Amino acid sequence: LVIKHNQKIRTTYLNLMQIYVSTGTYVKQGEIIASIGADDDPSSSHCHLHFGVIYDNKYLDPEDLLKIDYRSISKFLHLKYLPSDFKLDYDNNTCR
Repeated sequence: LVIKHNQKIRTTYLNLMQIYVSTGTYVKQGEIIASIGADDDPSSSHCHLHFGVIYDNKYLDPEDLLKIDYRSISKFLHLKYLPSDFKLDYDNNTCR
């Protein structure tokens, strides 16, 4: 899933179990766009998100952005953790 915030900034979200928006849809801050937990990711058996930030067609290290004051990044990014969206199966190390 790729969100185009403006002409220069895009964010990417991978390892998604379900996407709740369609191509061309405008999304608002705080809107739930997807749930994590794809079963086909060989990099880990645990629920996780591959998050990327692209600025001027170049990937930036998201960790560098997260070190700054969150208020300055929140104008184009807002993540919500909703535990009711998935259940963790500890016996099988999967998200449902």
